[in-house]
Amino acid sequence: MLASLVGVGLWANSEAKHEVCRSIDVVIENADSSAFITRENIMLELNRLGIHPEGQKFSQINTLEIERQLNKTDFLENAECVVVGNATLQIRVAQIVPVMRVFDGNASYYINGSGKRITANELFHIDVPVVNGHFDANYSPARLIPLARYVENSAELRNFVSMISVADSNNVFIVPSIYGHVVNIGRPEGFENKFAKLKEFYTKVMPDKGWMYYDTISVKYNHQVVATRRVKAVKAEIDWRVLSDEEADDEQTMTMSDTTRVKGSAEEPKRPITDGDTAKAKAKEPAKPKVAAKPSAKPAEKPKSSTSSSKAKSKVEKSFRTN
Repeated sequence: MLASLVGVGLWANSEAKHEVCRSIDVVIENADSSAFITRENIMLELNRLGIHPEGQKFSQINTLEIERQLNKTDFLENAECVVVGNATLQIRVAQIVPVMRVFDGNASYYINGSGKRITANELFHIDVPVVNGHFDANYSPARLIPLARYVENSAELRNFVSMISVADSNNVFIVPSIYGHVVNIGRPEGFENKFAKLKEFYTKVMPDKGWMYYDTISVKYNHQVVATRRVKAVKAEIDWRVLSDEEADDEQTMTMSDTTRVKGSAEEPKRPITDGDTAKAKAKEPAKPKVAAKPSAKPAEKPKSSTSSSKAKSKVEKSFRTN
């Protein structure tokens, strides 16, 4: 019985080689993941490659070569070509699934989980994390795929991260959707601990300082958060357990000046009084009624200048610790 079935199969396969291809059936296996590949796209690609199966005998159609050519295109993850029925060539494809979009100078492209590129064009747009920077053979954008996946898999971070910007291999920046500052996460690794430190900093420092007080917040160092003020450097530090996947302390940046006082010490410096503070205080004072000046025999004396309120105090750095 088995021998008979095998014989029938061989005969059918032999007969199929003499059949003529009457139609091409295109099946997109993951059409719901990102809708930018259609049957028309595949047919146009076959035409561009000079592949015209319709009207040819199946014995003259090299299905393996069709698969090889299609797999070389940048918008497909995989392609398979088989004969179904008596007159149909079926092409089954899986379109590329981008995980992030890269802007490198004037070039713009998507990449999938394995780093394969697809040139971006106006025909389709996919909402994925955006990365900006200069990449080459020594530093591929594929190194940022773990970060892009981490952001995409978190609803909180997906709404928080507007863009990822790369200065160099040790300085990867997060551009938040919150206007006013950027976040330096250092190397793209140890995301859970770094974003946890950032969240604590947002909770304990930003409500007091305001979202425009700092221009850069760095979570790249061991158990530290270093914040740079928009005009001058100010340090904010959080106690954190030592993590093996973070960089060592930045001793130069983190050294406290002689004027710094740790919270809880006998004396803490007051915040420098600025012209802006003086203007705000005057604005809150009630307007005084105008009184006609009495004539005076002596000329009015010039008020003595006071220099105590105009001198700015030295740089103040604030340190805080959590249990």
